[in-house]
Amino acid sequence: MDRPSDFQRPPAPAPQKKTLRTQYLTLYNLVSAVLWLRVFWSVVLILAVGGGWEKVFAGADENVRYVQTAALLEVAHAALGKWQDTLEFNASHQS
Repeated sequence: MDRPSDFQRPPAPAPQKKTLRTQYLTLYNLVSAVLWLRVFWSVVLILAVGGGWEKVFAGADENVRYVQTAALLEVAHAALGKWQDTLEFNASHQS
């Protein structure tokens, strides 16, 4: 029947120390998310004041340029092999 060992859980893994890479990627993703939220908000505001879709590009253009320029860092990271293990992980899980 039920034995005490059946209810025992394996020990919790030790908390991992955040590496500089983890901290950088967390900050990078946070900044990217904030910038994309800013783009979204500018589009919402333009449409809310009755600007129409034809004015969205003119109003959101500058914010989108900042986000897309920052996204070039992802290309640089991949080109320099900075986060090679992440790329290998992603490539191995594509199929």
